[in-house]
This record gives sequence, structure tokens and C-alpha cells, in this order.
Amino acid sequence: MSDIKFSLPGKDGFEVDWPVTLQVPEDGGTFTQVEVSARFVMLPQNDIGTMSELFTDGGQVKLLKRVVKELRGIGGADGKPIDWAMDADTVLGWGFMKRGLLTAFTAAMQGHMEKN
Repeated sequence: MSDIKFSLPGKDGFEVDWPVTLQVPEDGGTFTQVEVSARFVMLPQNDIGTMSELFTDGGQVKLLKRVVKELRGIGGADGKPIDWAMDADTVLGWGFMKRGLLTAFTAAMQGHMEKN
């Protein structure tokens, strides 16, 4: 009988569905908290890039385009669900969207649940 409780994933990582909390700005300097979800590819830390790259806007966008596979619960201006593959640039053009996705992905990579 094996004592193995967990096997490390291969170099291509694995995918997880993860909650994403968005802080959507409102009039008067307040925010509405919106819960959506994303499907992320979890990769080994050394495949993500250097920390200095992640502190740049371009590095963050590059990372999210690589690790987000699907985004659920978000509609476009036309009211139809967005297609991440087609609409990633539009989504990531909104700072609160990028921040919510980065926060959720970081929580998943570091092994802790985001507090809602």
C-alpha cells in the first residue's frame, strides 16, 4: 500500500475553477463586490516569470493571457457572455478586472482561499 497522498502535476500544470472577486467602482467612491469565476492553468512557479516582470502592466497582462482559460459570469456591452479567447484584451483593459483576476490567481498559486 502506498503512502502517497498527492502526485505532483506534469510540466504542463493542471486546471482549476476558482472564485474571482471584483471590486466594481460606483458613484460616490464606493465599490460593489461582484463574484465571478475563472478557469486557471496552475503552472510551476519557475514557468510563470520573474517577480520583476509581474510588477509591470505588460507582464501582468501576459501572465493572465497565459493562465486564464475561461471567465464565467461576465457579459460584454451587448449583454452576452464574453468569450475569453476573443475578449481578453477588452477585459484586461479594465483595471478592476485585472486586479481581481491577479488576486484570485495569486491566491490559488499560494495555496490559500480568497476571503470574500
